[in-house]
Amino acid sequence: MKIWKIFEKFLNKGFMGEEIASLYLIDKGYTIVERNWKCIVAKKDGFLCFIEVKRKLRGETFQAEFNFTEKKRKKLINLIDIYMKNKRLQDLPHRLELVAINERGLKRVINHYINL
Repeated sequence: MKIWKIFEKFLNKGFMGEEIASLYLIDKGYTIVERNWKCIVAKKDGFLCFIEVKRKLRGETFQAEFNFTEKKRKKLINLIDIYMKNKRLQDLPHRLELVAINERGLKRVINHYINL
């Protein structure tokens, strides 16, 4: 039963992180195109934006940004290339972004990194 609780917490963490990030992005003028793909796909200022979301819960000792590694970035870039080809969007300008959600006590801090 304990393993299920850990799994449930992980699922909720990812789902809630994406919800928080989506609301943040909409507030910043992004139009969400697709969710539940490897990242959030959105449009802003003529760019198709692929936005990775990382979330740190209270009690975790590191910042969410540290979970976005070079290996993860390279993997996402490869997946973005496949996405762009499959959707026939190769000519559309695009970029990779990160929304890092760090929760400290009752405070939530959102850091947004563009052009990774």
